[in-house]
Amino acid sequence: MRVAIFAGLAIVLAGAPLAFAQTREDADLCANGEGAAASAACTRVLEAMPADNARRHEILEHRGWASFDQDQVDQARADFTAAQTLAPNSYQAAVGLGAVHIRSRDYNSAAIAYSHAIELNPTAFAYSARGSSFLYLEDYPRAIADYTAALALDPNNADAYNNRGWVYYLQNDNTRALQDYNRALSIRPHAIDFNNRGLVHSALRRNAEAIADFDEATRLDPSLSEPFFNRGQVYERLEQEDRALADYTQAIRVSPQYARAYEARALLLQDRRDNEAALADFDTALRIAPDRIESLIGRGVARRATRDYQGALTDYARALDIAPNRAYVWSNRGNVYRDLDDFEHAMSDFNTAIRLAPHDPRFFYNRGALNYDRNEIEAALADYSEAIRLSPGYVDALYGRGDIYLLQGRVDDAIHDLETAARLAPDRQGIRDLLNQARSRGRAL
Repeated sequence: MRVAIFAGLAIVLAGAPLAFAQTREDADLCANGEGAAASAACTRVLEAMPADNARRHEILEHRGWASFDQDQVDQARADFTAAQTLAPNSYQAAVGLGAVHIRSRDYNSAAIAYSHAIELNPTAFAYSARGSSFLYLEDYPRAIADYTAALALDPNNADAYNNRGWVYYLQNDNTRALQDYNRALSIRPHAIDFNNRGLVHSALRRNAEAIADFDEATRLDPSLSEPFFNRGQVYERLEQEDRALADYTQAIRVSPQYARAYEARALLLQDRRDNEAALADFDTALRIAPDRIESLIGRGVARRATRDYQGALTDYARALDIAPNRAYVWSNRGNVYRDLDDFEHAMSDFNTAIRLAPHDPRFFYNRGALNYDRNEIEAALADYSEAIRLSPGYVDALYGRGDIYLLQGRVDDAIHDLETAARLAPDRQGIRDLLNQARSRGRAL
């Protein structure tokens, strides 16, 4: 999602041509030009004008915006700050500083700057921009209040509808989000708005409508990577894996630094048992974003599948440094230790997973399997039974407990568990084989 904060903002100050400029061309280029040429023209004007000229702050503001457009944030900040020092009641300096703070991700300072702008001139733009500051601060009530104030001043402000719709979406208020995106799209057919409305349809499981919106977004602006990625997510949910892979690949082609797209493609390739290709994508995702936890976990799974156990342990250790309360990561690492016959560390990790998530049957099953390996049969039986209590249809736990019952001579109990498992997983030959063995023993008794 993209928050449209500055779209349509034009900084053109009114007033007569500056008599102090070296040339009329410099003055015009400073006020109305773009990029390096505008910056240079503004600098020449500043050098020619007296330091105490009453309009000096205007030139600094023009140069600030020219620098901002070139992503020269430090220069823009210096110019807007100097302008505000010369003219504390300058609206343009206030919104300029707000823009710089947003670009620098200093959202508290941005909110303060835009609040000052609103005190000076309560425009729809200033309210909308402050609303975006609150959005990034996750102060959603104040964000909604500011976008609503902007729309009261400018009912055709599509950006404010788009951004307020995004806040509603983040709060799972999809009805209001849909209303705002419909309104934004009635004002302008913008690719970002189609993309964001597609996300709302996707959240509502309106898959056809979501795909249609993402299609339109890609048609209007094929340089946006998000609609390709988001459409891929819908296709994956619909189990149309080839289309999902194609969309993730296109998202990567459009934005080669899109770590999340590499990650999504890797996870899908992993589901297809193409671990080598998945590893390559996880590696790329982690080069771009070294702390992406889902990529670390996914690569850990792929490394275990390719028997790179030390690599898997390294990935899980890093993931646990970042998110120590994710129970399934402890469990995953416990499985690697079990593969290495390091039962002590495996048991420690499974115990931690159970402590963090005592209602997840998978962790009891994993500890049960470890106890079985250690010939701790009663402990294994207790863990399998707890997994089944938490999830009565847990096939692997039913199979494991059935196996133990058979070892203990509890043939009827074994048959009961194995019949249940076979009914739930009719294609599992191992379950049918053990069930036939149990039935044979039952007939022999």
